[in-house]
Amino acid sequence: MATTVAEMNVDYPVLSYKYEVSFDDAEWGGKEGNAAAFSEVSGLSIEYESVVYEDGVNGRRQLPGKIALVSLSIKRGIVRQRDALFQWINSSHTADFKKRNMVIVLKDLEDKPVATWNVMGAFPKKLDAPSFNAGSNEVAIESLDLTADRLSITYEE
Repeated sequence: MATTVAEMNVDYPVLSYKYEVSFDDAEWGGKEGNAAAFSEVSGLSIEYESVVYEDGVNGRRQLPGKIALVSLSIKRGIVRQRDALFQWINSSHTADFKKRNMVIVLKDLEDKPVATWNVMGAFPKKLDAPSFNAGSNEVAIESLDLTADRLSITYEE
């Protein structure tokens, strides 16, 4: 059984709560540069469409087809005077609209990168307001669904 942080980093699976999200432009940046605070990132998956090929000799076979577009979701708590998600989706039909690249870095207990997901050409397709409930004291979370052109993954050694 691992007893030190260094041993746990080698012997145990990486925990999913320690990650950093950043965008490719400064206007999305926080105090540390271009890092942004999100409470959840989901949908980081690489998927290929399936193609059925039929011929008279071998019958039916399935082969990998085109890579599917990436659909992901990012969530964060609403903070006063920070409306970047709304401004981004609101600009989708203006001359100011642009796709953005994102980088999500999973870190270990010693804050070293373990894996990096590079999302290329992301744009917003849906912004959800938080659920309102007078009987709870939960943080107001907004969610932005994105579509992206491509996703790559790099694993650190």
